[in-house]
This record gives sequence, C-alpha cells and structure tokens, in this order.
Amino acid sequence: MEKPFRSIDDQLDILESRNLIIANRESANNSLVRYGYYEIINGYKKPFMKSNDDDDGFVEGTTFENLENLHSLDRNIRYSVANALEILESNIRQAVAYVVAKNISEDQNVYIKREKYNTGKKYQKRYQHRWHDAWPVDDLIYKMKKIVESDSNPVKHYRMKYGNVPPWIIVKEMPFGSLIWFFQLLKKRDKTQVLSILTGQNENTINGLLEKYKFKSAFKELLLLYLTYRNNTSHGGRTYNFETKKYKLSYNEYIHEFINVTRGDYRTGKGRSHLGVVLKTLLLFSDKSAYNYLQISLKVYLDSYLKKFPEDKKFLFQDMEITNEDIQLDL
Repeated sequence: MEKPFRSIDDQLDILESRNLIIANRESANNSLVRYGYYEIINGYKKPFMKSNDDDDGFVEGTTFENLENLHSLDRNIRYSVANALEILESNIRQAVAYVVAKNISEDQNVYIKREKYNTGKKYQKRYQHRWHDAWPVDDLIYKMKKIVESDSNPVKHYRMKYGNVPPWIIVKEMPFGSLIWFFQLLKKRDKTQVLSILTGQNENTINGLLEKYKFKSAFKELLLLYLTYRNNTSHGGRTYNFETKKYKLSYNEYIHEFINVTRGDYRTGKGRSHLGVVLKTLLLFSDKSAYNYLQISLKVYLDSYLKKFPEDKKFLFQDMEITNEDIQLDL
C-alpha cells in the first residue's frame, strides 16, 4: 500500500523529519485526532512547502501552528461563505416566487404548466437504455409536480388545507440548482422583473443590459458560480483558495468593470472564480446583507489570523483575489 496506516505518533515523527516545528506535541496530537492528517496537513501544507515534493520538507521556521491556524481560518471562511450565499439564495427564491405569482398565477394548476416557460435547449437524455430528445422545461415541470405531491411541510399543509401549493412555498423546497433553472426558463418579461427586483434597477435598464452586455448569460454564469461555492462549502471543501474552471465567469464588460477587472487582468486569470469574485459581485444585488455579512466576516477572521502570521498575507490575498480595500483591513 502506498498510503499505509500510521499512528498519530508516527505522523508527527514524519512531520518533524520534514522540518516542521512541533512546539506542543500533545496539542498537535489532539488536533490530528480531531480533524485528521489529511484534513490539516495535506489540505493546508502547500503554501509552507519548499516544493511539490514532500521529501523536500517545509520552509524553514514553519510550525504545526501555521497549518492548524490556516485550517481554522478556512473553516470560518467556509461557514461565512455558506451563510452569505444562503441570504442571497433566499432573495432569489422570493423574487422568483413573487414574479411567478404576479405574472403567471399562484394556482399550481396554472403556474405548473409547460407553456408558461421557455423550453431551454434540447439535449439527449438516456431512458430505458435508449437516448431520447429532452427539454429542460420538462425536467422543471416534473420536479415541481414532485414537490407538490410530497409529504414534507409546509407543502403538505398547503395541499391538504387549501388544495393548492403556491409559488412561494414550492420555491422553499427547491434545491438551489433547480431554482436557477426555474429562473433561467422564465419568459423574458418575467426574467426581467426578477432581475429588476434583485438588482434594484428599473426594467428598462435591465433590458438594456440584456441587449448590450449579454447580461442574461452572464447572470446565469454568476448563479452557477455561487452554486458551485454552495456545493463546495456544504461538503467541507477548502474555500479560501477555491476556484473552478468548469463554472468560471466568462469575461463580461459590465460585470468585470463593476468588480474592477480589466480584459488584461482577466487574461492573467483574475475575475474568474476566486473568492474575491464572489465577494465583489454580491454588491450587484440591491440587498447588501449577503455582501456585508461576508465582507465583515472576512475582515474579522483575516485580521485575527494575520496578527499571528503577518507574513502569510501575500499568499492569502493572492489566492483569495482580494485587497486591503476589499475587506477594509487595517493591516
């Protein structure tokens, strides 16, 4: 076996042989018991290693406390990102539900109809060992019907008492990914009104953005980036330096000018999917609660960490794609 089991003492011996300073062996032992070698060491060693080869060891002066505190910082950042995006997600749910109820109907027999929405792009779906043409709208209608028939509350309560599950209830039961499709498949008028509510800009302005800057596709990419972060945080993924190539933002003149990223910056890798992009794009929304929560949380946790390890600021800010001004850090 290439990765055989090692006792905690053996793990600590290996770390010391690689030049890691362990000032309090008992404390380090407890940390590895609680969180595991893979979580603390493999997850957070990279900024402190001499090279990608473990045998080359850690940079001179690196302590176990460095890795332990970075692990703790990242955990706090992960919780903060999850909470901030939950606030935004709630805003999106209510905006979609409001527009659907106002423009289509609050009656499930009306708003859960295929013709009320765009079909989306045709794709191939495997069913009973054969490939068939399929449309995203049919998946959406199927999922809405499943929610309406479910026994979870408050859905069951509304179905039994009123004989109807209105849009503001059905959106509560939708996963974020399904909610994004719900928004994407709205007719143009409905989508424009949702965007108007979310951004605080009038409908004429939104229509101008849709035409001039291809804002529809850009906003979809933005929502998918948020979804990727939500999935990453819910599975305990490393967050401070998280990035995704699959759901990175394409260059969009409106959004990237808004977050102060030029075309040249974008070509160097900025403005795509780092945490700083998530933070700064949250300012696009009229409700600043998600942005304020995340910005203040990053300030508090980074301030505490950098007071202990000020030399780590460079790699942290680079990996997160943030500056002092972004989080109003005093350091």
